[in-house]
Parts: sequence; C-alpha cells; structure tokens
Amino acid sequence: MGPGAAAGSGPGSAALGVTRMDEGFLSLLRCPRTGAELRIAELEELAAINESLGKGELENAAGRKPERAIEGALVSACGRWLYPVLEGIPVLLVEEAFKLEKH
Repeated sequence: MGPGAAAGSGPGSAALGVTRMDEGFLSLLRCPRTGAELRIAELEELAAINESLGKGELENAAGRKPERAIEGALVSACGRWLYPVLEGIPVLLVEEAFKLEKH
C-alpha cells in the first residue's frame, strides 16, 4: 500500500491520506473546537466535500477555499467539523476545519 492509499476495517471506513493510523494514536486526538473524539472520515464524506470544493461552494472556518482536493480527513464525534489530513498529517486547527451540514 503506497502513500495516500486507504487502510481500514471495512468498505468506506478509511479515507485516502489517512493510512495506517494507529487506533491508540487516533484515540488521543481531539477536536480542538469541541474536545470530542475524532474518527476517520468515510470515503462518501470526502467525496461530498471534494465535490463542494470543486464547485467553489465550500470554505474553511477562516474563510479560505482550499487550492486542492482533501486527501483524507478526521471528523468530530458530533459530526459537525471535518479536519483535513494533508500528506498524512492531521491539521487540527480550528480555522482549518470545515463545517459539515447536519441532516
């Protein structure tokens, strides 16, 4: 499995860019906004985010639109905040988070 390849326990369970993230390490990470646990974004969530980004419809909490697709992400337990993973590194900064629509 090369860089950017998915690793997970089931279909759609791990997103590209989040490879071999140790469960122990993941359990230590917290949403900087809410303090909640984080989970690896589903492939479907990433596809929807990247589709919105491609249409210019989405920006991060700082008001910036990313210049490239998001390769992987972590989502807060509440499901409202998505933090990008760039080159395998989680970017856990409040201003870099994307607000997800809750249905």
